[in-house]
Amino acid sequence: MPYDVCISYSSLDRDRILALTEQLRGEGVSVWIDQGGNDAVMLYNLCCVLCFLGERDKAAETFGRALAAGYGNLQWAGRDPDLEPIRDNPTYIALMGGS
Repeated sequence: MPYDVCISYSSLDRDRILALTEQLRGEGVSVWIDQGGNDAVMLYNLCCVLCFLGERDKAAETFGRALAAGYGNLQWAGRDPDLEPIRDNPTYIALMGGS
């Protein structure tokens, strides 16, 4: 089934997003919602955006938050071109096990 709107969110926004989802559905909008709220992937993607914006220290800190939230694809993180700006960041290096 195609959806009009797809929603993924941080667990911190869960109550607000669930209310919004019900409002949209009440107006006849077809909504798919990620019931789990994948904080780890959201934080990893935020890290990528921060790299793009040149916020290297914030990006490295956010990468650590992504790992703490359960992001585990270190093989991809080690070669993801979006993370190139933080490859020499000490926080990133430590989080990647010093490699």
